[in-house]
Amino acid sequence: MTTATDLPKYEMAYRTILERLKTGRYPVGARMPTEGELSSQFGVSRVTIRRALDMLVQDGYVESRQGSGYRVLTLSPASDTCLTSFTDQMLRAFQFPFFVCR
Repeated sequence: MTTATDLPKYEMAYRTILERLKTGRYPVGARMPTEGELSSQFGVSRVTIRRALDMLVQDGYVESRQGSGYRVLTLSPASDTCLTSFTDQMLRAFQFPFFVCR
C-alpha cells in the first residue's frame, strides 16, 4: 500500500492541486497561482511544481501559456469520460511500459 510519504513530491503536489481544482479553490477560467507561489506553498522547487502542473496539462485540467501562466480549463477532462489505452495511461503518469520478447 502506498502512503503519502512514499509518493514523490511532484505527485503529492499534483494530487493536492487537483483536489483544490475539484473543490473550487481554482475555478474554471481562472488563472492558477504562479510556479513561484505554488513552490513556496508546497515548500518544493519550481521544477517539482512544473512537473505537477505539466501532469495537469497532460490530463486536460489546465493549459499553459508562455508568459501568462496556467489557466483552469475544466474539472472533468475528456480523459475521465473516454477510454484510453494502458500505454497512454502509463505515459501520462511518466511510467514507461515495456514489452518482453522471448
